[in-house]
Amino acid sequence: MPDTEKEYGRAISADDTRPIIECRRNFAITQSVIHEGIYNRLPDSPFKTYCKSDFNCFVFKKDLITRFFPEVGGAEYLMVILGAHDKEDGVFTAGTPTVIVAGCNLTATKENGEKDYETLNDPFPANEHPPGTGIINFPPAGSGGKILLTVKKEELHL
Repeated sequence: MPDTEKEYGRAISADDTRPIIECRRNFAITQSVIHEGIYNRLPDSPFKTYCKSDFNCFVFKKDLITRFFPEVGGAEYLMVILGAHDKEDGVFTAGTPTVIVAGCNLTATKENGEKDYETLNDPFPANEHPPGTGIINFPPAGSGGKILLTVKKEELHL
């Protein structure tokens, strides 16, 4: 795989997504079984909320992503940052996992190989989205096709 694919992603088929998503799902199931006794002994806290969460999907409207990529100027990359809400705010429970996306540009490559990226100069340089628990349905193996994601409505924190 060329370095650009390792650093910046690549297009993959529906067949390629299946083992990746199923691997994460299996890890999450195993983790929950192993840690259930530990989590139950923890006092209620944002950490406990985060650890027990089964959220696995974040769906954004096209306009929230394409705003980073206008015809002129704009971002060259999309940065995705995993996070968690630090407090109850009337919309989110403290500890609820979330994801932040931001358009960004490469600003420096250092001698040691580290790279610096900077978000766009915008009053709102990023988007955040509430999580959902998705039920992922794959097309038959080898058929190409579309992946169907069903998000459990009752679990969206809107």
